Amino acid sequence: MQDQHYQAAAETVIRAGNIPFPVSDTLIDILKTIMTPEQARFVTLFHKPLRRDEIKAKSDLEDAALDAMLEDLMDNGIVSGIPSRSSGMAIYRPMPPIPGIFETTMMRGETGEK
Repeated sequence: MQDQHYQAAAETVIRAGNIPFPVSDTLIDILKTIMTPEQARFVTLFHKPLRRDEIKAKSDLEDAALDAMLEDLMDNGIVSGIPSRSSGMAIYRPMPPIPGIFETTMMRGETGEK
């Protein structure tokens, strides 16, 4: 079941970009390294860029849990939240694999098992 969530998350992040990228075992392994199964399931909500209120309506998370989920995903470089020029409200969208997730995740200068 978890692999289905990661498969769907991989498809979601690939759709977020313009560069064709195959869903492969390697991509799934990378996603398993940088996100939890709950985060993988959550990322699949993004079929288009969304405002926080739209995400709230699609998810079953309470406000504090939703904010924590978005913060964690942004910290990990999986989702970006950028204020709209017109409204000033943050618009959240998944980051594509290239350029996006790989660069923001791997270029922090951190060392460790991941």
